[in-house]
Amino acid sequence: MKKSILKVIVFCFTVILLLSFSLVGQEVGVKLRVVSDLANVRIKPDIGSAIIKQFPMGTILESSSKEREWYKIQFELEEGEPLTGYVHESLVQLVEGERPREVVLQVEVVKAEELKTEEIKKEEKIKEPKKERGVEQKVLPTPQYLLDDDSDAIHVSVLLSLGGHLASIGDLNAGAIGLGNYYEDQLGVTGRGAVSELKMVYQFGAEFLLPLNPKLSFLIGADYLIGGKESLVDFTAGPGLQSFTTRPKIQALPVRVGLAYFPVSGLYAKAGVEFIITNCRYFYRFISDNFWQQWDGDASSQGLGITGGIGYVYHVNSIIGVFAEASGRYAHIKGLEGTDHFTDSSGSDSTENGKLYIYQGHVTGDKSYYLLYVRDKIPSEGGVSDPIEATLNLSGFSLKVGVKIRF
Repeated sequence: MKKSILKVIVFCFTVILLLSFSLVGQEVGVKLRVVSDLANVRIKPDIGSAIIKQFPMGTILESSSKEREWYKIQFELEEGEPLTGYVHESLVQLVEGERPREVVLQVEVVKAEELKTEEIKKEEKIKEPKKERGVEQKVLPTPQYLLDDDSDAIHVSVLLSLGGHLASIGDLNAGAIGLGNYYEDQLGVTGRGAVSELKMVYQFGAEFLLPLNPKLSFLIGADYLIGGKESLVDFTAGPGLQSFTTRPKIQALPVRVGLAYFPVSGLYAKAGVEFIITNCRYFYRFISDNFWQQWDGDASSQGLGITGGIGYVYHVNSIIGVFAEASGRYAHIKGLEGTDHFTDSSGSDSTENGKLYIYQGHVTGDKSYYLLYVRDKIPSEGGVSDPIEATLNLSGFSLKVGVKIRF
């Protein structure tokens, strides 16, 4: 009898072992429907893993297994190459009527004919576990960082940049060139060198992007523009020294609000309105032998402008990205007010407060020269024509690069 019982136990153990081996490697098979705008398929079951495919809403996927909150799926590329990847459970839901096929282990031990004793009267059976019924599959709301992990418009971000802004500047340059031409004609000597226009200024910026939806963000930011240009024209034709030096300089602080649009991952376009605080300076110095005279002016104002641009962000990782941007600005700032300070070698020293004007200065014949000074009233003395308030023209084109930090 003991041998019979031992045979039964060995038989049961063998059956269980064989069934276990047959089930090794069996995977869960379910059908999934994409419920987000885009479902990212990643190489590994990790949010930091690279994206290898994206499926739009409504796509039916087949999953062979699940690791934690990640479904393992198989699909084919357009070239027909099969690939395996992982999709997060919050981006999909089980197709109605589908439930994971659970591994069922059912072993029935039939009494052996030779076992006729009363000690073994029951059949041993591992019953199939009961499936839960009426349990509704709950679809979790899709986290923003999983909707489109590479989209810039779903993250609060800050952009720090540096670059250059090529602007017209306008009247500030015209005044420096005009005074240089005046001295050249008065001396009757063609100078060595020339008055160079201030065009390119440095630009430093910071912007915050606040997402409104997966493709659109509200932006608020500011730039700091600074630049100057020094020119020296040498009129020396004999033993004495004769020269003219000019040094225009500008500073500006555009503060803007606007919108940034992300049509595809990484690429963006933006536009906004700016409130611009400006300051400009002029410096003129003329030397003739032991005599010199100098004007140093400073004027400030504020005004409105518009800006727009396009750029591209390359994400180094989920937090840091680098970007390049090309943009344009339209801004004409008027109403510049400040101070003019005049000194010369004879001891003259005077200060004049007022607005910055540009006008035509006539000397002899039909010749006239643009002159730019801060004056306490509209210039109206003899030899002056066409006086108007000067304009600082910041319209131009910018190129900048920078770092983007996502939160």
